[in-house]
Order: sequence, then C-alpha cells, then structure tokens
Amino acid sequence: NSFGHAMNRIGFAWDYGAGEIDGEKFSREREALSVCGGAFLIRRDLFLSLGGFDEKFFMYGEDVDLGLRAVAAGYKAVVIPKAVVFHYKNIFSANTRHLEFLEHRNRWRRVLKYFPRGLLGEAVRGGMKFDLISFFRFLFRGELNRFFYRSMAIISVFISLPWIIWERTRGVKGDFLSDKITTLIREGRKPPEIDVGYLFAKRQWSANREKMFREFLKRQKIAAPSRVLFLRGPQPEMLTEMDMVLKEIYSQVETVMLVADKRRIGGFTGTILDLPYSGNISYFFKLWSKIFKKFDIILIFRENALFKKILALSVFPKASFTIDDVGRLEKVSVLRILREVNPLKLLFSFLNHVFKKIFLRLIFCLGEVVFFMLGLRRKKLNKILFIQMGQLGDLVLETAGVEAIKKKFPEAKIISLVGPWGEEWVRRDPMIDKVIVYDASWIRPSHLKTGRGGMGLFHTLIALWRERIDLTIDFRGEANNIILSYLSGARLRLGYSLRSQNVFLPIEEVKFLLNLCCEYPWEKRHSFHQVEHNLRLLKKLGVRGDFKPRANTPSRGAKREHSEAEPPLVIVHPGASRIEKTWPAEKFSKLIERLQDGYGARVVLVGSAGEVALGKTITDPLKENPIVAIGKTTLDELTALISEADLFIGNESGPMHIAASLSIPTVAIMSGVPSLYGPYNTVCRVVQKKLSCWQPCIEHCYCPDDRYQCLKEIEVEDVWRAAKQII
Repeated sequence: NSFGHAMNRIGFAWDYGAGEIDGEKFSREREALSVCGGAFLIRRDLFLSLGGFDEKFFMYGEDVDLGLRAVAAGYKAVVIPKAVVFHYKNIFSANTRHLEFLEHRNRWRRVLKYFPRGLLGEAVRGGMKFDLISFFRFLFRGELNRFFYRSMAIISVFISLPWIIWERTRGVKGDFLSDKITTLIREGRKPPEIDVGYLFAKRQWSANREKMFREFLKRQKIAAPSRVLFLRGPQPEMLTEMDMVLKEIYSQVETVMLVADKRRIGGFTGTILDLPYSGNISYFFKLWSKIFKKFDIILIFRENALFKKILALSVFPKASFTIDDVGRLEKVSVLRILREVNPLKLLFSFLNHVFKKIFLRLIFCLGEVVFFMLGLRRKKLNKILFIQMGQLGDLVLETAGVEAIKKKFPEAKIISLVGPWGEEWVRRDPMIDKVIVYDASWIRPSHLKTGRGGMGLFHTLIALWRERIDLTIDFRGEANNIILSYLSGARLRLGYSLRSQNVFLPIEEVKFLLNLCCEYPWEKRHSFHQVEHNLRLLKKLGVRGDFKPRANTPSRGAKREHSEAEPPLVIVHPGASRIEKTWPAEKFSKLIERLQDGYGARVVLVGSAGEVALGKTITDPLKENPIVAIGKTTLDELTALISEADLFIGNESGPMHIAASLSIPTVAIMSGVPSLYGPYNTVCRVVQKKLSCWQPCIEHCYCPDDRYQCLKEIEVEDVWRAAKQII
C-alpha cells in the first residue's frame, strides 16, 4: 500500500499511491524523501550513525524523520517496484489520540525542524489556517475529544520549540532539503481545507479486502441478495473494495451507493443515487424509507450514523449492517444503537443547536435595528428585488414571475440581483428596471467558485442598501439566497425553503429569515412545472393569472409554409449544463444527416464557447456540414436566430427554454422530469426512455463511468419520429 512517502505544503506525509490500483506509474524506481517504516531496508551501521529513530516522534512520522536525516547525510531513499513486503498494519492504532495528537504534533515538528526558509512561511500560515478551521469544525460538530487532542498537540509543539530550534541550528539545517522537499510536494496533494481523514483511511486498504471477504462469508445465512445499498461514510475507497468483494461472492448482485453530493467514486461499478434535498423532514424520511425497502442488504459505512441506523432497523431489521474502517461487519440492533448513544454528545449537539438559533436571532435583531436606523423599513412596495442566481434556463422560466409582479405592482421599480453569467439575459428584459451584478465567491452557488470574495459581497450590499429594497423574491429556495435577501435590508422577504449547501447553516436554521415563507409541495412537485411552482409562490402577494416565460423578442409572425425553394430552418443545440442531460454526439450527427436528406433542412448548430469541441465532433462525420454558430453568437443573436426557426431540437437546456418561450416547435431530448423541467406551454415533443432507475437521474442519481443509459437508449429514429410530427 506504499510506494514511498509523499508530502504536502503543510507537512502532512503519507504513503504515496495508497489505495490506488497498481499501474504504469508504479513500475519504475522512484526516489522518495522517505519510505514506510514498516517496509524498508537500511544498513545497520548507517541506521546507528544516524541515531536510529528519534524517540521524540514516538510514532507517526518517525520514519519520515529518519528518511530526512538520511538524505541530509548524502544518501538516497529509493523505492524498488519489484520488492514486495507483506505488512499487517496494526488496526487498533487509528484512534483519536493517535490521529489528532501524535499525527499533528509530529507534523508541526517536521515542518519547523526541516522545511527550508523558502517553504517555511507558507507551511506555517497554511498549517495555522488548517488547524483553526479544524477547531471550529470540532466545536460545531461536538467532537470535543478531537478538539482536546488537537489542542494538546499544538501545546506540545510550543513546549518543544527550544529542542526544535536547537536541532535545526545544530546539525539538521533547514536549507539542505530545499529541492527535494519542493519536488516531492509537487507529487503530493494540495493542503486540505478542513480534514485529512481520507489520508488515514487509505492506510488500511491492503488488509481490508480480505477482512471484508471473510466477514461477509460469515453472513451466508442470508439468501443471495439481488440489491445492496451502500450508505457512504468518510472512506470512499472502502466502497470500491466492498463493491468488488460482493460481486465476487454474488456475481449477479446490484450495488447502489447513496450519497448527498455529486462526488464520483473511482472504481465503483454500481449505480449512484443522489439525494440532495434537506427540506421537509417528513418527506425526506418517507423517501428514504421507500428506497430502503427496495434492497435486500443495507451497509452503513459510518460509526455515528444513528439516524440511518434507526431508519434501516425500522424498515429492514434483518439485513442491516455497519462496517468499520477495517472491514468488520456488525448487525444493526437496538442494543447496538443504545450502546452508541452518547448522552454528553447529544447534550452538546442540542446546546450547539440552541446556541446557533440564539446567535442567528441576535444577529437578526441587531440587523432589524440597523436597517430601521438606515430607513430601510418602509411600508410601501416601491422597489422589488428578484434574486436570480440560476442558470440560463432558470432565468428564462423566471420571466413569467417577473411579468406577474410587474402587472400586480405596475408602479414599483423591479431590480434583479444576478450573477455575471446571467447579466446579458436579464439586462435585455424590458420589465426589469435595474440590474445589480453579484460577483463574489461568498454565498453563491457551489458550481461557480470565482468572484471577488468579501469585497464583492460588500459592494453588492452597498448597492442594495442604496436602492432601499422593500420586497425580495427568490424562487430557488437556497439558504445562500435567503441570507442575501435578509442582508438586502428588505422588510418583506418571499421564498421557498428548499436546500442548503452550507454544513453549518442548514435550511432549517435560516428559513426564519423569510417572513413570507411558502412550503414547497415536495410530494407533488412533479405534478407541476417549475413555472407553476414560481407562480404558486407569488400567490402569497395576491398574484393571480396565467403567465408564460418570455424571450423578449418580437414575434416572427405567421408560420412560413414549407416549400422546395425554402427548406425548413432547424436549430440544433447538442450541449447542456451537465453530462447527465447530454445526448451522445454521434447520434446528433446521424440525426442531422436524416434532417438534411429527408427535408433538405438548413441545420444550424448553436451553443456556448465551451461546446466548440462538441460541435466539431458532430460535424466531422457529415458529408454536408451544417452552419456552425457554436460560440459565435451573443444571447440576443441566439434568441433572434431561434425565433426564425421552423423547428428546435436539443437537450434540456437554456436554449430549449428560449425556443419554448418563443412558441417554436420543440423536440426536447430529456433524461429528467418533463412535467417539472420540460418545454412549457408550446408545441413540443419530449423524447425520453423510462428505465427501471431509482429516480429520474436529473434529480437524484447519476450513473458511474458516465453510462447514462436512459439517454443512450434514445435512438435517432425516436427523435426523427418526434420531429416529423411537429415540423
């Protein structure tokens, strides 16, 4: 499990290659800074002349320290690919005391003792930032034992500073390893933002596989399972190992991993089911219960997942197991759950919850006083702010809500708070009087990390306060937008409370900031289109009526008659914001060929600058190339071009919603939920393959290795047939 050591810029050292499959990069000799203490060969006289292992390191880092001293004496640490050592690691050593005290104490000693002057300052700053974030995390999560041992590690480093300085000046100079440390750091990872648990977990994989295999064979009393559900823990690589073990024992088993984010797990060959919702608790419980009942075995890869264990026990009590970080299986039972309940931790979690509620409400009260003094608490609705942080498709659908508000409050000034990616679209809306661009990395969607940081947020707030907003409206229901709506100083704040991307500020903690909060119909959400959900929210303000999305382009007039002299104009958009929405490029090529041969159609490929390569892949096999406008049009030009089309064909995307809003006949190729995200109120055909998946993949799951069978099974003939029906 080790090919020498690697190190990052804050002094963490770990086994290079741990958890990876053996391959080309491990087939050549490699010079390392040090090697694993459990598998190395050194001459006895050299070992003694170097002073052996430094007892002040005790363990976790004493081998790195020895390697650094050997290199300082002019020797090399070389990893030999053909050398194999069987090392049964001590599975009982990875406890909190070892990982939080010894590991971090020795990390700091290593940095201060060996890092050259060119890297020392960066390492100290990065290490301090890492520890401070970790301390706050431990407090918020109630992990007092980790907080205590990490604190003791820092104190121990301060106490040993005289010895470290003496060692650094006596013989172990800080500059002798400058090139070697810098080289090795380039091979390692960047310093982790919060935690390095994944590094420690990878140290056991060489022993885990056999352990898990033996443990699961003990459970052969269970009939051969057809479906196994994995509840992911902090060691993602262990899921891959368990996936392979189960498929060795039961060749036909189907494995499914339940996650709460779109993180891909390398080597996992099963289905990945994503449940990002953190809104209505009763709906969430019903959804999980419904999913759990579909499986024969539930494997929980966590030690402290009490909610999941209770739910698994109540839904399927005979085949629910926990698995620890060394592969030991244990059946979930009432006694096990009771044994894991820590009254002090529950008390601290409760106090932490109460503290956050009190703290947030104190800030709320202080904000109310400040906003009142600034004169932001007016009773009239003179200025209304739309928080529009979605992508192009979301912005198109929200135009119906903007029009509804403009009709209800014709005298009010409509302002839009939008990200830079949507500024061009919003500025051209005649019903929006002013646009404020939010270009900050704080409190913004996780898929867009750029921005001007705190200063960007500050400038945005100043611009909002100058406008004296009276009402904010947010259709997305994200905690980030709820916080922004309150910080705007508006007296009335309307929105859903759906989800949060912030671990420390779940949606339940911040939804009180909405004084016009509307409950989202979770169980019936697929029964209504997103436009209807938006208009339903506006009923809180007395808005009534049927409004449609607008593209702000004059109507093209009567539909032109097809003739041989004037072949139909077909706009094709092959791209999408995510891969799970994208129909294969080779099928678009065949479809365009059918359109050209069957109708003599003038085909225009449209898309963003990032889709140029996709367009080339589509046009290369064609005998007659279509007009390629990918990356060559502004939003105004794209909208005008779509308005002249006789037919639009594309994936679920912003251009598809633009075509639908212009009443252009549309063929939408979808993997998601047409009733919720499909073309709205237009002549359209939705082409979709319904497979036996757990949920529509656009909402809840995605396939490993980019399989997306629901899209790949849509044939060219299916789209061609839909196009002939409406062209």
